Amino acid sequence: MTLFYAPHKYSYLLTYLLTSAECDLLIDLMAIVTVHLTVQLIKNFYNVTYTNRTGNIDDYMLTFLWSLTTAIYLPGGMIGAFSAGYLADRIGR
Repeated sequence: MTLFYAPHKYSYLLTYLLTSAECDLLIDLMAIVTVHLTVQLIKNFYNVTYTNRTGNIDDYMLTFLWSLTTAIYLPGGMIGAFSAGYLADRIGR
């Protein structure tokens, strides 16, 4: 029992750190699941659009477009979140 004993002042800090780590994990997991669930939908959209405009799409180009989409997803969300706060302050809430 003495192994897990911590002074009272550290228990709040430990609780805060564990809670923030769990929330960060859940946010990252949600982002991964969101991207993973839309794989076929976005690939089909790219396939139909590319086929209508230029002809058949090869697997390399489809993989490249999908990689570009997943690479832009998280930084784009971060930029959108920062700009939303600025616009809300500028225009009004």
